[in-house]
Amino acid sequence: MTAVLPISLAVPIFVVGVVVLVKGADVFTDGATRLARALRVSGFVIGVTLVAVATSIPELGVSAVAAVRDAGEIAVGNALGSNIANIALVLGVAVLVMPLVSDWFKMRRDVLFMLLVGALGAAIISDKVIQRWEALAMVALYCIYLTWIIRGREIRERRRGTSVSRDVYFKLLVGALAIYAGAELIVRSAIGISDFFGVTQTAIGLTIVALSTSLPELAASVMAARKKAMGLSVGTIVGSNIFNILMVLGVAGTLAPISLTDVLPETWEKLIAFNIPLMLGLSLLLVALVKFGRISRKLSPLLLLCYVIFVWLAYA
Repeated sequence: MTAVLPISLAVPIFVVGVVVLVKGADVFTDGATRLARALRVSGFVIGVTLVAVATSIPELGVSAVAAVRDAGEIAVGNALGSNIANIALVLGVAVLVMPLVSDWFKMRRDVLFMLLVGALGAAIISDKVIQRWEALAMVALYCIYLTWIIRGREIRERRRGTSVSRDVYFKLLVGALAIYAGAELIVRSAIGISDFFGVTQTAIGLTIVALSTSLPELAASVMAARKKAMGLSVGTIVGSNIFNILMVLGVAGTLAPISLTDVLPETWEKLIAFNIPLMLGLSLLLVALVKFGRISRKLSPLLLLCYVIFVWLAYA
């Protein structure tokens, strides 16, 4: 079990961890984008898969470290809280910047798959244990999804003689190491903060940790909205939510089976009765909004209010 840090160290270490994590994700994203361009991957695939995956690397790092450190509550809370934040907070801020227009025929399979994956994640979590075989199945399902995306959309063939510069691989390596280091700092400090304030690790994972790891999605979606890249903004959120369930929980559970049997009864009741239904409800709302074709700026206050209520109830 990880030693609990005193609050005097936990808070500054948490801040440093977030900075290192976000910077590492930024470097990794830059390297991954340049690699995709060198391999001449189509722009749509870059937006819906690569950007979504790259911005979700912090969630993957934190939950993986949390699982190994026997902090399953943080691992699960981080994944669920990030999905809630992606729709209520990230989408809420994005449409405040610029109303979004979506293409139902282009994104219908992805948003419906996101809803299905959310239900699958809820079912797996409901028995309080994520077995290694369940985790491996989720990782396999994500690989199938990626294959489906790549084969179903236009991919440009790499030109003969195209090379990838060494600095791209250097960025990927440095970014990955920084993500791991930042995740390690966040998990260790989050346990200390939870212990000092007497709140559950689930609440910390759902809110503080999830918000910290969702910063790349927030930045990417807002910048896409400002540039009127509507599909990219919505696609980042949808792809990230799929990744958070299948890969964040899948990789974490593969490294170390996650047990929630020690979760307090009232915390578990809140998770089952409120947090998971909220994630599924917001996912269903996003499906409806994409189907409607336009996400109005008027919806922003409602989404942001929903996120504020979610954070308040996490500590109530």
